[in-house]
Amino acid sequence: MKKGFVGKKRNIKWIVIVVIVLGFGFLFLMSSILALTGTSINGNTAHIKITGMITSESQSFLGTETASSQEIVSNLKKAEENTKIKAILIDINSPGGSAVASEEIATAIKSSEKPVVALIRDLGTSGAYWAASSSDSIIASPLSITGSVGATAAYLEFSELMKKYGVGYERLVSGEFKDAGAPFRKLSEEERELFQEIIELTGNYFAQSVKENRKLSDETVEAISSGRIYTGQQAKELNLIDEFGNIEKAKQTIKEMAEIDEIKLVEYKVKRPFNVASLLSQQSAIIGKNIGTSLLKKENDISLT
Repeated sequence: MKKGFVGKKRNIKWIVIVVIVLGFGFLFLMSSILALTGTSINGNTAHIKITGMITSESQSFLGTETASSQEIVSNLKKAEENTKIKAILIDINSPGGSAVASEEIATAIKSSEKPVVALIRDLGTSGAYWAASSSDSIIASPLSITGSVGATAAYLEFSELMKKYGVGYERLVSGEFKDAGAPFRKLSEEERELFQEIIELTGNYFAQSVKENRKLSDETVEAISSGRIYTGQQAKELNLIDEFGNIEKAKQTIKEMAEIDEIKLVEYKVKRPFNVASLLSQQSAIIGKNIGTSLLKKENDISLT
């Protein structure tokens, strides 16, 4: 009898453990689903984030967040169409990215009929600054990094490595520039000039857009077109930002612009269809990334602590 009783107690113990594990698993799964699909909350100010590298489509590598122009433009459109939304807060922490994707976001922000305030966190450079410049007001910390107005392009070239290992490249093209930029040979002078022309045209278009958005002088545009970065303090002196502050300052600015008594932010999240395989892949990547980060002690990092 005692053995049977002990056996039953063990079974109950394991059942309780399994139920607890399944319960935690269910909560974890549901929180992940909500993070992927987004939630609907009442509010009067749309909170739209531009975090990570700006790309045309949503991408992710090892849990690294990117800013998809398709998703951001879509969220801007939804905020514009929502009659309950009176203003938009663009929350930026991005180094920029694709020229086309950045221009798409900047155009969508500029076309908004509702007050738009941009908040630059640690970083708002290049294409991310282009987006910010299209807003009605830019708030940043004196220590934020911004600027980097210009365009860049680069590619890897393996011709010397191929030569070392006796690998050849037979060139068959229908036109002189058809394989321009191929990594298997060096650029010709004509190809280099072609790429440089495109880069300069893109950079000039970017700079002129910023000039128009921020009403900058020709002298200022010439200075910032060097592509250099600026602290928030330097940026304010050049009229690249409007005021110093954090999210509370951004809220206060929105209150004044939209004539709202109380700001109620509603975060516009990306609504992706739930997929178990992609969810497990994403969570595994995040776990792996966190383990790797904990193993690497960054003693040489500069920090303000």
